[in-house]
Amino acid sequence: MNETRWRRLLSALLLGLALAAPAPGAEKSRGHDDIGGEDMHEDHGDHGGEGVVHLTPRDRQELGIEVRKAGPGKLGLVLKVPGVVALATDRVAHVVPRVTGYVREVRVHLGDRVKEGEVMAVLESPELGEAKVAFLSAVQEVTLAEADLARARAVQGSAAALLELLAQDPTPEELAAQGDAEVGEHRALLVSAHAELAFARHTYRREKELHEKQIASADDFFAAESALRKAQAEYSAARDQVAFAVRKGLLEAQRSAEVARLGVRSAERKLHVLGLNEAALGDLAAGREPEERLAWTAIRAPFAGTVIEQHITRGEYLKDDADAYRVADLGTVWVDLAVFPKDVNQVKVGMRAIVSAGDGVVADGKVTYVAPTVNPETRSGLARVTVANGSGAWKPGRFVTGELVRSEVTVPVVVPKSALQQVDGKTAVFVAEGDAFAARPVTLGRSNERDAEVLGGLKPGESYVARGAFALKAHLARGSFDDGHNH
Repeated sequence: MNETRWRRLLSALLLGLALAAPAPGAEKSRGHDDIGGEDMHEDHGDHGGEGVVHLTPRDRQELGIEVRKAGPGKLGLVLKVPGVVALATDRVAHVVPRVTGYVREVRVHLGDRVKEGEVMAVLESPELGEAKVAFLSAVQEVTLAEADLARARAVQGSAAALLELLAQDPTPEELAAQGDAEVGEHRALLVSAHAELAFARHTYRREKELHEKQIASADDFFAAESALRKAQAEYSAARDQVAFAVRKGLLEAQRSAEVARLGVRSAERKLHVLGLNEAALGDLAAGREPEERLAWTAIRAPFAGTVIEQHITRGEYLKDDADAYRVADLGTVWVDLAVFPKDVNQVKVGMRAIVSAGDGVVADGKVTYVAPTVNPETRSGLARVTVANGSGAWKPGRFVTGELVRSEVTVPVVVPKSALQQVDGKTAVFVAEGDAFAARPVTLGRSNERDAEVLGGLKPGESYVARGAFALKAHLARGSFDDGHNH
């Protein structure tokens, strides 16, 4: 659109606004602002008759003209109520720190949009630092306990192998070959007891043979036999003592390892309570977190939304119950409608609702909640409509008008209210015939916020201007003004 056409359209719109309201005290006349008056000049360039304007397709596009066929439609019989846009409380969060600490950074401010998990602020918390140090100490305890457990298992295995070898009366060479096995102090006890047993057994066999040959006295034989039995008892006791000690050492090592692991899990739980997730714990345990930042923690956004309150500044000390931020998802809002007491029982969940905030901001939805009680101060009931707010036009706190559709009727002719204009003090629509448009008075019946029933003046099947009627009215008024003053 060139500059000349823009100026022409703008002057037409401004003139239409001025002509739509007569001056106070002025008598109504059919002068230059009368679209259908006798003063219209048939020789005007854009007009082919009284109250008629011809528009090219380009003109229609520039004026935003939309033409529809008149016909039947559904018209809701409504209950008009006032209301207000409110925050959807299930989409609002108070952001509080998990720990006490000093504010090091403030990254998000009032009015900013945030993503889920985005860092909003950073605190330095001595409490968190101490908890992390305790966790690292617990992890080190587990490492040491696991090493002790591995050694105890190795000792058990070596002791069992040594006992099995001793049962076979090994040679000194065979015992020496098994000497590298980790048995600890138990090896000396077992080997010593076994050596005493081997010596007693050898002595017994020799004394028995001499006694049978009547070379040695019976006393020597009986003494060797007694020494053998004593050595057998001492070796058996040594075996039992070593087995018990090894088993006890293994059980103690297992218990110590389990206690250490419980300590780590307890330290992990505390860090989870303080706000750390598994990824952060993994970085901490692996040593990937710098020591100078052990006490740092982030305040993160619970979900995507807009910061509607901020109560945090750099350097201040925050407690763990401080309300640092308030975040709201404004993509969906509530419209709370005040229903008069006499109409409360007519409102039901699921009822269709048409909500208007003015300036063409209209939403069509359903009642999602009806309060079971009446407000004791206003004596009105509450009906709530959930409205999508992707455009951001529905701002919480804004007053609105709601229409609760009690029933719907089908009428022969229904038009949107955007098609209705006041021409010469009468309600009219612009009827289209080809490229010609003319204002025609109509008689209205029932109506709601968006649509109106036409009882007379517009027949089914006739073409009319559904959108852009105000611009067309201004265009006609400008033509009438030019005819009266430019000749």
